Amino acid sequence: MKIFKNIIIATSAVVFLACSSTQTTATWSKPHSEPNNFHKVAVLGIMGSLSARQSFEYEIVEQLQKEGVPAVAAMQMLPPKKKNVSVDQMIRRLHQDGVDAVMVVSLSDVDRKKQYVPGSTYVRPRTYYNRFGDYYVHTHRRVHTPGYVRRSTTYFLESTLYDLHNQELIWTSEAKSTDPNSLKSASKSYAKSIVKSLDKDEII
Repeated sequence: MKIFKNIIIATSAVVFLACSSTQTTATWSKPHSEPNNFHKVAVLGIMGSLSARQSFEYEIVEQLQKEGVPAVAAMQMLPPKKKNVSVDQMIRRLHQDGVDAVMVVSLSDVDRKKQYVPGSTYVRPRTYYNRFGDYYVHTHRRVHTPGYVRRSTTYFLESTLYDLHNQELIWTSEAKSTDPNSLKSASKSYAKSIVKSLDKDEII
C-alpha cells in the first residue's frame, strides 16, 4: 500500500525546449521473474502539468499496443485532480476496468547547465582574387567570433511497473533526455526507449 501512496505525489512540471533523444541509463527487474501476460496495463503519468501527463501516457500506450501489449492511459479512468481520492479508490477503479498492471512514469529530476564557449580569431583575405599577384599583395584581415554561453537542460525520468494483484514492483528504469525540441518529441522518444527496454529485459 505504501508503494501506491507514492503514486499520488505530484512532481515538477515538464517543459521541454530543445533537441535530443532519450537514453535509458539503468533498469532493474524482479529476480526470477518471467515475461508477464497482463490483460491490461494502465500507464499513469505523474507530471506537474496535464498536457505532459496526457502526452506521456498516450505515447507509451501507443508503443505498448504496437508490441501487442493491451494498454490504456490511466487518465481515462483516474481524474487529473487527485484531491479526495484515496489509494484504495484508485486501485478499485483500475480493477473495475480490468487493469492488472500499472506503469507509473514520473519526472525525478531536472539538471540545467551553462557552459561558456570561448570566441576565436582567424585571418582571411579581404577579397578573393583569381591571380596570384593580386591575391599576394592585398592585405588580409582578422575576423573575430565572440564567445557565447551554451545552455542545456537534462530531464531524468523514472518508470516503475507494478503487478496490481499484489502491488509488487516488477520492473523499474531510469532514463534521461537532454534538450528535446518539444513535449511531443520528448514523450515519443521516451515511449520508444522504455518499451524497447521492457522488451530487452523480457518483461513484456
